Amino acid sequence: MHQLSRFLSVKTALLFLLFLTMTISYRVEVGGLSFVLIEPMALLVSALLWVNRIASGRRLVVLKDPLVFIFVAITLWSIVIRPWSPDWRHGLSDIRDWVIPTLLFITLVSNIRLKWRQYINLFLAVEICLMILGLYQVKTDSFRPFLAPEAVYKRGFYSQFNNSPVPSFAVGFFGHPGVFAEYLFVGLLILIALSWQKCKWLRVLLVFGFIGAIFYTFSKTVLGALPFALLLFGVLTRSSRHFWTRVLFCLIVSGLLLTGLLLVMRKSGSVTLDFGTFVWRIEQWQAGLSLLTLYPTVLLNGNGVDMGILKGLLQGNPHNIYLFMFLQYGLMGLMLILTLVAAVFWQGFRAYKWGWMKQEPLLAGLWVALIGLLAFGFFGTSLSYIEFRSIFAVVASLFIGLWHEKRWEDGYGHSTV
Repeated sequence: MHQLSRFLSVKTALLFLLFLTMTISYRVEVGGLSFVLIEPMALLVSALLWVNRIASGRRLVVLKDPLVFIFVAITLWSIVIRPWSPDWRHGLSDIRDWVIPTLLFITLVSNIRLKWRQYINLFLAVEICLMILGLYQVKTDSFRPFLAPEAVYKRGFYSQFNNSPVPSFAVGFFGHPGVFAEYLFVGLLILIALSWQKCKWLRVLLVFGFIGAIFYTFSKTVLGALPFALLLFGVLTRSSRHFWTRVLFCLIVSGLLLTGLLLVMRKSGSVTLDFGTFVWRIEQWQAGLSLLTLYPTVLLNGNGVDMGILKGLLQGNPHNIYLFMFLQYGLMGLMLILTLVAAVFWQGFRAYKWGWMKQEPLLAGLWVALIGLLAFGFFGTSLSYIEFRSIFAVVASLFIGLWHEKRWEDGYGHSTV
């Protein structure tokens, strides 16, 4: 028992480092080898969890869950198709960027059966620390060690707050403030989902802290999604009757709130909205679709993003994860990402229909967070690089792990293969 408690404390420390490391956008260059910090940490945590399972004499099993098979399918397809990229070095690197998050997700959900609420609290603790750091960065206009050069061109609300060429915004340890906003979005929903018996004033303060930090990332996508996400969370933790009517109500109310806010801001002239980034995204989407007409073999062979960059048709990632998967992995890639979306919806909807989200609001908060990350993919680069793939894998593991723990508490046990 002493050895078990000792390992649990070591495991907690390892998971804390894992949760922190995946937020640090720092690339290590060692000769011809290049990697980010999350890669060795994810491999270390995965190895130690499997070694502990072997050392304790337990069978090596994999959780039987749709997301496990979908992650594996995406990784296997990337192994098949990406070595044929015109930029083969980035193609092989992309395979590694799928293998590690997939291994991490399978390891976490297969080796951690209980205590998911404890680890979700640990994840939230890292979120709170980075939220405070983000507010500090705004206040002092400093300490942005990994700021991506292109991030200084981010346009949004900042023009009325800062007249200097470089805007003051929060990035945490991320390279770009938009990704930081999506990360904070997850933390805010987890915080709201937690049941606090004491220090409720602290919870309110932290909620406003998260909203403030998100605002100072100037991510229009995340800010626009917040009203609907919070209203949807409220619906999920109530009665299951008239579900779609309630969702429609959330959409209407959210739309009215956003429209009213925009009208007030426009009338007062207090904040200037610049939708140039949205127009630029549309141009990138059009360029990506035109690539399909010029090179229809991309539908089968994929590798279209690399080809588009080399041909000068794309300025990088098309800033739409569904278009990215379509171009880079062909028609099969689009089918796989849509299957992933469907699986997330199906697992969450089952939990809602069974009344689990009302009993365990954390399930509702994590589900809305996952849906949000997938929805932000319409306008962003999510799942196109390893840091965000790792974040998505970890958030998905928190939801799926708690889902199966709740299933076990209801007497159904764990399904493994």
